[in-house]
Amino acid sequence: MTLVLVCVLLLWISGLAVRSIPQDVLFAGPPWLAAARLAAHVVHGVAAWSATLLAGRWVWPHLAQVLRRWRARPAGTATLAAGGLLAASGIALGYAPLDWNMPLANLHWWLGLLWPAALLMHAGRRLRPRRAPGG
Repeated sequence: MTLVLVCVLLLWISGLAVRSIPQDVLFAGPPWLAAARLAAHVVHGVAAWSATLLAGRWVWPHLAQVLRRWRARPAGTATLAAGGLLAASGIALGYAPLDWNMPLANLHWWLGLLWPAALLMHAGRRLRPRRAPGG
C-alpha cells in the first residue's frame, strides 16, 4: 500500500509538471524546459504502470470480498469508477484521435486531482479511530 501511495504522489507531481509546462516548449522553448517536460511525462507513465500493477494486487481480492457481502458502498463504487475512467482516459490520450486530446486531457486532469480524495473518502472509515465498545 505504501508503494501505491508513493506512485500516486509521483503521479500528482509529474502530472502537475506536465500540465504547467506548455507543450509548445518542446518546439520553441529552452532545451532544459523541454527536457523537464519530457522527463515528467516519462515519470508519469512509469508511475502509472507501476501503480496499476501494484493496485491490481489488492483490487481483485478487495472486489471479491465486497461481492461476497452483497452490499454496495457508494464511496467504493465511485472510487472504482473514477479510477477506471482515469486509467482509460490516460490510455486514450496516447491512442485516441488528436481532436479528442483536449477534452480527454481535461477529463484526465480533473479525475487525477480528485481521485486521491475519493480514495481517502473510501478508506476514511478505516482511518478514523474506533470507539471503545460501550463508550
